[in-house]
Amino acid sequence: MKLKFAILLLGFGLTFIAEVQAQASRALEVERMQRDVEIMEMVLERLLNREAGRVIRLGGASARGTYVPNFGVLFQIPNASPFMAVYEMHERAGRAMGEKKVTAGRGANAARPAEAEANLNEELWEFFSRYADAIGQLSDNDRIAVYSEGGAEFSFFFEITGEQTRSFTSQPSNFFAWMTKGDIAALRAGKLSENEFRKRMRTIKQAQDNADIEIMSGILDKLTATRTGTAHGLYLQDYGVIFFTEANFTHAAQPVWSTRARARETTPAPAAEAYRQIEEALRAARTVDQEREKGWQEEYKKFRGKIAEVFADYGHTLRSLKPEDWLVVTTDFRFSPQDQPRGLVCQIKKQQLDSYNAGKISREQLLKSVAYFEN
Repeated sequence: MKLKFAILLLGFGLTFIAEVQAQASRALEVERMQRDVEIMEMVLERLLNREAGRVIRLGGASARGTYVPNFGVLFQIPNASPFMAVYEMHERAGRAMGEKKVTAGRGANAARPAEAEANLNEELWEFFSRYADAIGQLSDNDRIAVYSEGGAEFSFFFEITGEQTRSFTSQPSNFFAWMTKGDIAALRAGKLSENEFRKRMRTIKQAQDNADIEIMSGILDKLTATRTGTAHGLYLQDYGVIFFTEANFTHAAQPVWSTRARARETTPAPAAEAYRQIEEALRAARTVDQEREKGWQEEYKKFRGKIAEVFADYGHTLRSLKPEDWLVVTTDFRFSPQDQPRGLVCQIKKQQLDSYNAGKISREQLLKSVAYFEN
């Protein structure tokens, strides 16, 4: 009887564990999370004076949010020049004159870094206190973080007719700020005062000379075939290291309209023939789109495997990581087809890499332990 009772309890326990795991796996509504993150991207761009939309412009791309399991939501915003001077040319008294206009915003504070930093902290505080709680499905311990990579220092000189030589210098700067969802919820519930809430906003100054992270960033640049310096990473105390990369699997489609367009210019076709040509061109265009999407999916599948291979082959080079730290690679897929992931998170514990390098687990076991999440 005791044996039967023990077996019954074991069976009940296994069933309970399986149900808990199943509930955990389906707890996150991916579409809802993506919607919440995209809305917060827009909010950040408005608050921090960034232009909305996934576009390329001077200073980088627009704000990008990523849900990272075991962390929370991480927003990366582009590094922007501290100010932009615009010269407009006018004809006055027979000679060109340059009229200088300096944009408003944090740019005007370029010579006063302390004031600019205070303004930035105020904008971040507004984001965390007024808007960030709209991101649902996060636990109290999950983080909501905002990160901007520091840009390289540069200078240039220029001269406008009738004016003295001008110069412009940009200093590298970065920041990383975060709060827990629990603190944000406590403020909204009146359990924290505004002063207490402000004190709980964590800001981190990122080190610029971590050779291990720089080397791994270079490896990821080679993997993604993007320009050198695109990939970069940062180390977070009590969490691990997160790398940011970009990849583009979209190949140029064959032009399906040009030949027929030229033919119609020289030889007008009857209406029925014109409709037939249009339908044929549309079918060809759909075929091209289907082939392109199929090719994208194949490249995407290979890419997932390559990230896991990088973990196995080069993860040991991150010597400063502790066994309990996470190694995370987030990839932004620019111009991904509709209904395909716009981003991928790959993560693994450093202790798994240590076990593999010590011969305690096989390469196959290591590769299977890599976790993936699609944004």
